[in-house]
Amino acid sequence: MAIYGFAAIVLSALFILTWRQCGMYADMETLWRTMIARNPSCWLAQSNLGTSLLHRGKPAEAETLYREALQLRPDDSRSQYNLGIALAAQGRLAEAFNHFERALQLKPDYADARFYHGTVLGQSGRVKEAAAEYREALKLNPELAGALNNLAWILAASSEDELRNGAAAVRLGEQACELTHYQEPLFIGTLAAAYAEAGRFPEAVTTAEKAEQLAISAGLAAVAAKNRQLLELYRAGKPYHEPAPPKP
Repeated sequence: MAIYGFAAIVLSALFILTWRQCGMYADMETLWRTMIARNPSCWLAQSNLGTSLLHRGKPAEAETLYREALQLRPDDSRSQYNLGIALAAQGRLAEAFNHFERALQLKPDYADARFYHGTVLGQSGRVKEAAAEYREALKLNPELAGALNNLAWILAASSEDELRNGAAAVRLGEQACELTHYQEPLFIGTLAAAYAEAGRFPEAVTTAEKAEQLAISAGLAAVAAKNRQLLELYRAGKPYHEPAPPKP
């Protein structure tokens, strides 16, 4: 179910940050540009300007600045991580994966980097490894909503029977939704799938309906359509399981 995969989570996070913080980052952008003009070798200003642009929905420009920052300071874990985010936002997941790995080599307890490392693993079909990374990320930061959501999705909807656990998926999904005040349609859709896997179909139906309505309000047509599709399963008393990957 790609709509709940890496790209959707990354872009959703970027759009949320842009909506809430674009004014702040626009103001800071002037500051960082001034600092760079005065001191082009200031790697921190390069990295911070990249972050301002990333949060304003300009990942390609941010990528250039992160690369410049890393030429000046290659052992900066945050710039490695942020470059991974900028690449992922452009759909360049294999490149992003390398930078998340480098960030973790530099800082093994980097919870956000571990989460995104897991999401690329999951997008590549390495679901067990992804689940393990989400668990590690949650040990480091138990309130990492994206990791809670993605692990809940695996436990609710994996094509691999041994990975599914409806009750655990519900606990994780509810926590992710509580942390985001039940306003993130992607997370609410995951919680609906968790309820269905746990056999709680009336709750699955009402939750998927809420996810659909929130997605419509947010202009997320694909998310709304997917929840509408899954509602048919839940109303029929069936959970959703991802299709098994093709055999090599």
